[in-house]
Amino acid sequence: MEKPEENIQVSLFIRALQLLYNEDYTKTLSYFQIAGIHGYPGSVRWDNSAGPTHLSKDNKEHFIYCTHNLLTFPTWHRPYMALFEVYTSCFC
Repeated sequence: MEKPEENIQVSLFIRALQLLYNEDYTKTLSYFQIAGIHGYPGSVRWDNSAGPTHLSKDNKEHFIYCTHNLLTFPTWHRPYMALFEVYTSCFC
């Protein structure tokens, strides 16, 4: 059984996420740029940083920061998600 307060929370999250999506993609804390920290789009450096580079199958340079499939994944991914959560909550 759904609780009305859960519906409100989901609705607020969707609204905040939409406002974050609407931010100018060139802003350091836009959805586009925050997603870029994770690695997609991989052709974008976050805040002009000199992040790690990887060559894709098409030999294009990509800047992928996330450490998937490595032991350090949880300690990398949690601060990334915290940034996403905190900044999204600014739009509530």
